[in-house]
Amino acid sequence: MAELAGIRLEHEVTIEIPPRVTVGRKDYRLWTDPSYSRITLSSPDVLERSLRRLVGSGRASDVLHWYLNER
Repeated sequence: MAELAGIRLEHEVTIEIPPRVTVGRKDYRLWTDPSYSRITLSSPDVLERSLRRLVGSGRASDVLHWYLNER
């Protein structure tokens, strides 16, 4: 909905994945193609920080109190 209103919210985090990992004494190969060297996921924590910055800048309002009372 924010995008429809022209507001870009940050919500993604990218995690680097090593090509190999050792568990105990066993070595596992996770990838050979570098295109699998990272994964990007949506993160509720990143989204919350983005929303708090938006409220702090005055471009949005904190409606948590309203939301909790309307349920």
